[in-house]
Amino acid sequence: MPGNNNIMDWERSIPPIILAIFSSGLWCTPPAVLAAVPASHSVVPILPRFQSASQPWTNALLPYFPGRSLPNSVAAPLVKTLESSGIELDDFLAADRERRQELCSEAFKVVQWRVRPLAASFLSAAAAELAEGKPPQGAADELGYLRDIYGPYLDAGTASRVDALYSAAREEESVSRGRDIAARMEALAASLRRDALAHRPESAVEIEVATTGSLLRQLTTPGGTVAGLLGELPAPKWLEGPREQEWDDLDPYVQLRLLRYATAKRRISFSKDRRLHGVAVKKMLDMDFSKPTIFLGKSFAAGRHAVDVSRAMSGPVEHSGPANQAAVMGLELHFRSAQSAGANSRDAWTLSKSLGLGLDHQHVHVVAPLPLEKLHAEPEFQAALMGDFFRRLNLLAETLGVLHGDALFTRAGLRLVYFAFANSAKLEAVMEYLRGVGLGIKGRWNRQLEAVSFRGTDRYNQPGLYGAEYRLLREHYGEAAMSGILDDMQRGMLLGEYGIAEERFARWLEGRNSFQAVAYAYYNQIRTSIFGTYPALWSHAHPEIKKRAGWLLRLRLRILALRHAEVKMLVHDWSSDPLFYADSRKQEKILSEQLRALDRIRKGQPVGAVMKDFVARSGLYRALRISLRRIGVSGDVSDARVGGVAPSS
Repeated sequence: MPGNNNIMDWERSIPPIILAIFSSGLWCTPPAVLAAVPASHSVVPILPRFQSASQPWTNALLPYFPGRSLPNSVAAPLVKTLESSGIELDDFLAADRERRQELCSEAFKVVQWRVRPLAASFLSAAAAELAEGKPPQGAADELGYLRDIYGPYLDAGTASRVDALYSAAREEESVSRGRDIAARMEALAASLRRDALAHRPESAVEIEVATTGSLLRQLTTPGGTVAGLLGELPAPKWLEGPREQEWDDLDPYVQLRLLRYATAKRRISFSKDRRLHGVAVKKMLDMDFSKPTIFLGKSFAAGRHAVDVSRAMSGPVEHSGPANQAAVMGLELHFRSAQSAGANSRDAWTLSKSLGLGLDHQHVHVVAPLPLEKLHAEPEFQAALMGDFFRRLNLLAETLGVLHGDALFTRAGLRLVYFAFANSAKLEAVMEYLRGVGLGIKGRWNRQLEAVSFRGTDRYNQPGLYGAEYRLLREHYGEAAMSGILDDMQRGMLLGEYGIAEERFARWLEGRNSFQAVAYAYYNQIRTSIFGTYPALWSHAHPEIKKRAGWLLRLRLRILALRHAEVKMLVHDWSSDPLFYADSRKQEKILSEQLRALDRIRKGQPVGAVMKDFVARSGLYRALRISLRRIGVSGDVSDARVGGVAPSS
C-alpha cells in the first residue's frame, strides 16, 4: 500500500522510552507499576519481549492487514510467530498471495489477544479523564487514537463498542454524563483484560521454606560478592576475607550469619518492608529431576540440569514472618509465570523437590478483572453471587483439609491448621466491598478469609482487578487434586462464572436479604456483643438436630469446637445452602450423616475420623468440587469420582 512502507509518523512522534515499552511487549503495564507491584500481586499477563520488526518484514505484512498502519506492537509478535513456525522473510516473499494471506491469518489468531490489554489501557485512561470531571476532549482523543490505530486489529464487537464510546465522549452532554460513560469504558476495559488473561493466564506461588543450606545455595547477591549484600554497611569484624570475596565461596553457616548481621543493622520493620535486602534468587539453578519432568513448559530428562528461572523467580526474597525476621529462620520466594494456576503450583512443588527445599505448603495467588459491567448493572446480586463463590471456595478448601486428616484450629499444634477461618461476618464484608465497587464507591480491603483469601481491587496498581489467594494448600493433599481445583478457580474468575447458574442463585435469593442469605449459608457463624465476637454454634443449626441434641452433647460439641472448628458442620442446616436447597434427597443424605456422626461423637470416637467420614459420606465435598468443575462446561459433570475421593455409600 502506498504511504505505508515505512515506520508510521505517529510512531516516530512517541518518546523513545514509551516506544521501547511498546516494542518490548510490556505496554500493558507502565514501568512504575511493574516496579511497585510485588510478584505475588501480579496484575497482567507476562508478555514475551520482542525486538522491533524489521522494516522489510513490516512492508511485506502490511498489505495483508486491514489497518492504515501496522504498529510494531502488532508486527513484532507476528514476525516472531511466523519465524517460530519456520517461515523466514524470503519464504514469505516467495509464496503466492493466497498463501501469504493464509500465513498472516494464522499468525494473527495467535497474537490478536495481545491487542486487548493495550486497548484496555486506552479505555482506562479515557475513563479516568471523565471520572475526574476533566473536559471530555481528552477522553475522546484517547479513544480516537485507539480507534484509528488499533481498531482494525480488534474483533468486530469490541471495535463497535469502542466507536460508540468515542462518539459518546465527543457529545456535549458527556460532561454531565461523564461518570456513566466512564463506567462503560472501564467495564469494556475489564472485559478485554479478562480475555487477555484467559489467553495467557498468570498466577504466582508463594514458597515459604526454612533457611537451610539447600536454600542458601540458590541465592546470590548483586555482583555475587559479600559487598553486594552489605552495600554501605561495614563488614562485621568476625568476617574472614575481603568484602569482594565471592558469595558462593562461603560456607552456608557464614552466609546465614551475614544475613542476620545485615538484617539487624538495617533495622527494618517487617510490617513496613518484608524484603531481605541485597539477596536474590540465582538466574540459573542446578535442578535434579528424579524422573522425566516438564518444568516451565519444557521437557527435561531425569538427572541434573541447569535451568533458567530468571523470569519465573525475578521477584524479591522476603522474610516469611515477623517472628523469623531477626534470625532469618524462614524465607519466602515468589514463583510467577504465564501458566495456569495449577501448572504454576505443580512447578513450584517440582522446584522444591529438585532443590531439596522441603516445601510442605503453598500460597497460590490468582488475579482476574472484576466483572464491572455486571457489578454496575446489578451491584447487590453480583456481589452476593461472588460472595457465595468465595464461601464455597473456603468451604471446599476446609473440607479437603478435613479429608486429609487436618483439624481446622486457630492455634498452633500437631496436624492443626493455623488460620482464623472464614466466617459469616467476613463474607458479608466481602459482599459489601464488591457492592461498593459496583456503585462506584472507593473502599479499602484489609481483611483476609484465610483458607482462600479475597484481595480487593485497591491492592493493585491497575484498575478493575481483584484476586484470590488459595492458602490452605499442603503437600499431602496431592498435586493432581490441588492443581485441578486451582485451575477451576482461576477459570471461574476469568470467565466470570462461579459454579452455580445465575437463574438458580436468583431463585434461591428470592424474597431474602442477599448478603445475609449467603452469610447464613456458611457453617462458621459468629455473634458480636459488647463483650466481643464469639462462635455461634447453634444459631443456624438444623431444627431436627436442635431437637435431638441433649445438654451433654451440646456441651461436648462446644468444647470440641475450641480445637476442631469443623465440628460445626455437624449441626449446620445445609438445606440453606444454594447447592442443596432444592434437592430433598441430598438434604436427607446430609442430615442422616450428621446424625450418624453426632452419635459417634456422643460415644467418644476420634473427632478426626468422624469428620473425615462425614465429609466424604455426606457428599458435601463432592458437591462443592463439582460446582467448580462445571465452570465453563456445558452439560452435566459426572460425579463418579472427584479429586480422588470415592463416591459416598
